Formats: sequence, C-alpha cells, structure tokens
Amino acid sequence: MRGNSQWGARGAALITALGLISFLLLLGLGFLTYVQRDLGFQRHQQAEARAQALARSGIEYYNYLDRQTPRVVPIYGAAGNPQVVSLSATEQFEIEALDTPNTYAITGRILAEDGSVVTERRLVMPLGGYARLYDDQR
Repeated sequence: MRGNSQWGARGAALITALGLISFLLLLGLGFLTYVQRDLGFQRHQQAEARAQALARSGIEYYNYLDRQTPRVVPIYGAAGNPQVVSLSATEQFEIEALDTPNTYAITGRILAEDGSVVTERRLVMPLGGYARLYDDQR
C-alpha cells in the first residue's frame, strides 16, 4: 500500500505542475494577443495623426500659394481637377476646389508601400479661412 500512495502523490504533483504550466502558457498567450492588438491600434492612431498633419501642411501650402504674386491659387486645384502633392512614396496631400466659391478640401493620405491607402484625413477650408476649418470625415 505504501508504494501506491507514493505513486499517487507523485502523480498528483505532476498533474498540478502540468496544470500550472498550462495556465501560465494561456496567460502568456493572452498577454501576447493583448500586446499585438494594442500595437496595431497604436500604429493606426499614428497613421491617423500623420494624415491629419499632412492635411494641415496642405492648408499651409495653399495659404502660401494664396499669398504669392501673381496669385496662383485659382489655377491650383481647380474644381474637378484636384492637385496631388507627393512628399514621399508613402505621404501625399491633395488640394481640391469644391463647388462652393473659395472653399477648398485638403486631404492628407498615408500610403502603404504598394500604393494602397492606409488612412486619410480630409479638412475643408470654407471661404479660404483657416479659422473656420473643419474635419470632413467621409
């Protein structure tokens, strides 16, 4: 009898150890999944912020062109003919005149390496005024 209880205690210890190892493995995998999802969200937020900054830089570029003599803005981004300015292979902004007079939409885009759009932000500047700028989420 004494030998059987010794094997039983060892078996219980082995089962407990395997259960603890399984629990720790599941806990580690859960943490890894959480970290990966958080990293994906962080990258998306970073791309959104970059697109917003690109759209704002497009507005600054538009305002720069508006102050030039002779004035070049009416030609630049005429209605139905948006002008795209590429800053790099993955960053660009687009200036587009809308149907409302003196209203422009500037879209900042973040592109993937293959040229597909990762994210974009569109800002509308009514009547050419920076003070009344608003975000036009499509």
